[in-house]
Amino acid sequence: MNPFEELELDIVLSDRCCYCGACGAFCKYGYIRYESEKPIADDCKHCGVCFDVCPVNYFSVTKAEIEIFGGRRRDNFLGFYREILAGRATDESIRRKAQDGGAVTAILTYLIEEGIVESAVVAGRDECWNPKPSVARSREDLLNSAGSKYTQCPVLLGLREVDGDTALVGLPCHIRALRNAQMYGYEQRVKVALGLFCTQTFLGDSFMRKLEENGIDAKKVEKFDVKKGKLTVWVDGEVKTIPLKELTGRNACKFCEDATAEFADVSFGSVGSEDGWTTMIIRSDTGERIVKEAVNRGYLEVQKVSEKGVDAIRKFSSRKKKMVTPLFL
Repeated sequence: MNPFEELELDIVLSDRCCYCGACGAFCKYGYIRYESEKPIADDCKHCGVCFDVCPVNYFSVTKAEIEIFGGRRRDNFLGFYREILAGRATDESIRRKAQDGGAVTAILTYLIEEGIVESAVVAGRDECWNPKPSVARSREDLLNSAGSKYTQCPVLLGLREVDGDTALVGLPCHIRALRNAQMYGYEQRVKVALGLFCTQTFLGDSFMRKLEENGIDAKKVEKFDVKKGKLTVWVDGEVKTIPLKELTGRNACKFCEDATAEFADVSFGSVGSEDGWTTMIIRSDTGERIVKEAVNRGYLEVQKVSEKGVDAIRKFSSRKKKMVTPLFL
């Protein structure tokens, strides 16, 4: 049995594949493609990279923390971190288009415009909000990809189009796969990893059907958001909501206990901050440096997150971890 066949048996056929795109992105021979959001290898040369990078197959928390952050976590729910701040873009056009305070877009704009990286690998979308890997190389590219998509994107596949230094924005599963690839020596281009809070993603086809059932034309949607147990949709001048319990989540998400992208340089979400601001968990030396410089250069403004806000983030994370633990008992 070759490495891909093992991965297929243990992960894909067990419906635990998170569709992060890592196996296809890092396969040495480029033989892995995807059908119905699942990887397929037409011809396997037994390089074993897919087996190594898959975040569901294996991920060493201890090794990753020591190699990436230089130490172990002191908080079991928040992971390793240096500081927790709230941030927002100083550019009003970014705040209007982006999610929450637009802090992610602001930092990416800083990184690209100041020449820190040549590009950013992000989740773009088509006109119907179907996510697709995208490589942004300008402020305009970043604005076109801004906003949360709540179905999965194999964002790591965007690395196929990157040669120089880049940043990557991903969910916890994407970040873990990236860290696996970096620790095994398969990836050196990603200089900054920005992670997004996540509890689950929804299956694409059922998500679109649910929009249709609620009279929502995906082509007219301006923005999505998830808060307080509801999916909120801004569409054609109206605001509509759908209870999350009516949406079908990806099965792989049931096996993920990382809600706050614990292995990113900086993690971003809405939990813990005031409306219009983005929570930022600064984890690494790299993350600390780029946030400071983005502020100094006028791309970003920040404020402290209250103790009440930090407690809210911790509770958010703990709920995810407690949901997963019984699966392994």
